[in-house]
Amino acid sequence: MPSLRLLLSGFFCASLAGTLGAQSFDQWAPFRLTLSPPRNSAGEFVETVPEGAQVSIHLVRPENDVGEDLEVEFRLTNIGSTPFNYETGGDTRGGLPTRCVVEIRDSGGLAMLDLARRAPGATGGFVRLGTLAPGESIGQLLPLARFARIAEPGLYTVYIYHDFGWLVTADRPLPIASGTFELGLPTPAEAAARVRQLCAPPASAAEANRQRAALRQLRHPAYLEALREELAGGSPLALVGLGSMETRESSAALVEALASKSPTVVQEAAAQLRTPPDGLRGRPRVGLDAALVARVREVAAAMLLQPEAEICGAGASLAGQFGDAASLAAVQEALGQALRTPQQWRPAGPGELPRPLRELCEAAGTLLQRDLTTPPPKDDARLAQAMELIRLAEEDEDAKPEAEEWQQRVAEGLAAELAPLRRLALRAMPNPPVGDFLPLLEKALADPDPGVVAQAAELAGRSGETRFVAPLLHLVATQPDATAVRAASQAAAQLGADPLALSEAWAERVVDEELAREAMQQAARVFPEVVERRAQLEFVSFEGVESAARDALRQAWRDFYRTQRAALPSARRPTLVDPRWRSLFAHEQRVIYAFRLANGLRWPAAEEPKPAATPARKPGAAAKPRKGGAGGQE
Repeated sequence: MPSLRLLLSGFFCASLAGTLGAQSFDQWAPFRLTLSPPRNSAGEFVETVPEGAQVSIHLVRPENDVGEDLEVEFRLTNIGSTPFNYETGGDTRGGLPTRCVVEIRDSGGLAMLDLARRAPGATGGFVRLGTLAPGESIGQLLPLARFARIAEPGLYTVYIYHDFGWLVTADRPLPIASGTFELGLPTPAEAAARVRQLCAPPASAAEANRQRAALRQLRHPAYLEALREELAGGSPLALVGLGSMETRESSAALVEALASKSPTVVQEAAAQLRTPPDGLRGRPRVGLDAALVARVREVAAAMLLQPEAEICGAGASLAGQFGDAASLAAVQEALGQALRTPQQWRPAGPGELPRPLRELCEAAGTLLQRDLTTPPPKDDARLAQAMELIRLAEEDEDAKPEAEEWQQRVAEGLAAELAPLRRLALRAMPNPPVGDFLPLLEKALADPDPGVVAQAAELAGRSGETRFVAPLLHLVATQPDATAVRAASQAAAQLGADPLALSEAWAERVVDEELAREAMQQAARVFPEVVERRAQLEFVSFEGVESAARDALRQAWRDFYRTQRAALPSARRPTLVDPRWRSLFAHEQRVIYAFRLANGLRWPAAEEPKPAATPARKPGAAAKPRKGGAGGQE
């Protein structure tokens, strides 16, 4: 197997005193910083690039094949005579460390596709401010194959830099580390062993995510047969590797997997077909030719007829992405069947339509946008109404019916028996709602279905109409569904609701465990320590708290707002640590909520139980002898 090596070609590492100066830096246009000058966590400018800063890259393993992570250590060293400061972190939560800018070029000088900028959530995390003394260094492991799309063996050159929180100037550019490596091909036995290891049942969700990330690197056909064998053995993870490989053979394997008897395999195959490799949305999958697309449509139509909500929903998603006029007719038929059998619906995410209605409505809307037509449904009023509302929501503004007719259709939808139809009617409203649609929206805020309420609250927030503030605050205080409560609170804030009134509404939820932390953070905003972040909510516990204690806590907040309402708008605001307000956070000795103050103390602190009072001795009465002696003497 060809070895992978870094060729020490004279610029394996770079420093300001070395071969890479400002002129060399300008030669790499993709590396020019386009963000604002770096600042530290306090928002202050940090020092310019130190003279002794040197960066280098070192291989973790001497040999690697295409499809492996290709780990290198990126190291910062102080080769100067004085210490310097640096900053790292703030870019590691949920993705690749994007402050490390990596560019990889093939032997012809062509830059490989940058994947790091497409990685979701690659921000956040702790920021580290440190100092390097002369001779000291720090290192960071980087999986190069996840920064760029490397699908073929061969010779590559890599360039890496990090801003380290330094201020870049014309005469103080960032040092750039560079090196050359060669990737080989795995033998069939090596490919099979790697695939077998990555397709093993994961022990945890975190392990499954790591396996998926590694499987997405198997882009070369050298892994095709091994992935097929694992798929034949029933491993759905093998489909992740096949989905990253853009050949006709891998695409055909994904299509064949749609006919599997395993719902997990079917759903994974559908997801891989819908999602282009490496997040390149908006372009067709390479290798999925016309014959395979026709087969996808055929299988999707069969999936639409399945009673399982997950399989039907996956078929609808495929039909929406790859379908034609026949697919629209099949989706319409499946939607009608789903509306007739609500007992088969499955809950979806918060605020979403139940499955498979969500996928079916989305597919119908997508297909209608392509100007596809299908005969109107016969003898099925629910389906006809659903298709009309979907069509109304997808139509361009100039294609909408007259205002009166438009309003009438929405009103009929909001009066429908099924909650999903009422939600479709809200989608068909103008966004933001105006004119005669406003009374309809106000009525929707009182709908018995929390999904309708949440959707109506979002529309109300975009309306700009202050008439909705009062009903939204009422929802915050009384609505049982957490998603609807959050939507109502956000909408009320959008409409400029009085912060005090919003806090008072949230105070009604301080004993609802699902909303407890949010409710207290909002209710306690009447205290300047909380607003100015001099007190952070640290502790919430309802363990062992009986209903009477919860009622007492809620009543304490009601009494607090009633007695303080006249004084709160004034300059003299209540203080969080005032002992009078302890009952807002605790019941007797039991602390339910606690804040960490700026001085490090916790408020309220748990009170020690008071000792029982000793009864007073009557005059002339003898003292009770102590145990072990007479006459009170030891």
